[in-house]
Amino acid sequence: LHDSRAQTAERVRQTTSNLANLVEHNISSSARGIDLSLQNIADWLEHMAERHPDDRQIEALLARHLARHPEVDAFRVSNRKGDVLWGKGVNRSAPATYTDRDYFAQHQAAPGQGLIVTEPLFGRVSGIWVVVFTRSYRNPDGSFAGVITAAVDLRHFTSLLSHLDLGPQGSAVIRHENFALVTRHPPAAGPGGEIGNKRVSDEFRQIMESGVASGTFHTPQAPDGVERSYAFRRIGSTPMIVNVGMAPQDYLEPWYREARNTVLLLLAFFILSVIAARLIWRYWLRLQNQSAFLESLIESLPLPVFYKDTDGRYLGCNRLYEAMLEKPRSEIVGKSVFDLAPEEVARRYHEMDIRLFERPGNQSYE
Repeated sequence: LHDSRAQTAERVRQTTSNLANLVEHNISSSARGIDLSLQNIADWLEHMAERHPDDRQIEALLARHLARHPEVDAFRVSNRKGDVLWGKGVNRSAPATYTDRDYFAQHQAAPGQGLIVTEPLFGRVSGIWVVVFTRSYRNPDGSFAGVITAAVDLRHFTSLLSHLDLGPQGSAVIRHENFALVTRHPPAAGPGGEIGNKRVSDEFRQIMESGVASGTFHTPQAPDGVERSYAFRRIGSTPMIVNVGMAPQDYLEPWYREARNTVLLLLAFFILSVIAARLIWRYWLRLQNQSAFLESLIESLPLPVFYKDTDGRYLGCNRLYEAMLEKPRSEIVGKSVFDLAPEEVARRYHEMDIRLFERPGNQSYE
């Protein structure tokens, strides 16, 4: 049972690790594709800057890239002031602004330097919760010209997790590296299941602070109160982490059944053993009583009496036989007639014994 439980736990570690790796691969591949589109858009805007492309050209560019990425809700572009002027759902007469977003200030300080992926944000244009992939583009002189964004609906991440078979109490979670909840499947009731919530178990916090890229951990009580064994992986090209967990009450159920059956079998074996031991004890007592009765009966006979086994060795006798041989019982039992009589006499008695064993019944001789 101990080995079986250890093997089950090892299979769970392998399963959760493989599933976490699968989710990580899907998201990181998607993130690389989105980033490539952002770079292509930035290159086009920078290349076309001196030609002053019109709105129609920019919108067509964004639409082409959007068609390549079904997971993206919209590609949008702002000017250097942060006004969102191009992309799906943009209202140019009253544009939304990126100026209060952290990523806008970071791109403004270091234009064209790299990809920034946000924690979950509520889209001002789309009106849905999204994770935003962002890059900046520059003017011909290298100065900051604006920001390009690709908003990924959180439901895309949820759909990736919903296909995992983790058992009734299992859980798959994607978080930002600052612990903000991106999505969870199945959803959890209460504050712990709210988008952006940063409540995590101590075990997860410790392994994240260690800096490792992947690993496993066990928490006796996750934020939703369920014990689980988790595998986690940092998602390449993004500041996100995926956790895939399975609950012992699910994956150990077959082992619990095995343990219960084993205990029941052992209990049944114990009860049967006790019953058998009692029956054997009673039978042994009966044999003891019978033996004592036979010994008493033999002793009471007014004749010398002995009994032997089929090898001709004495098994017992009465006191009259001891007196006849003038030997104590201890010197008779276990011996043969050859140990007690001259050889000629012993041989004659031995031959009589052989004939009696060959033809059981009564035998009389002097």
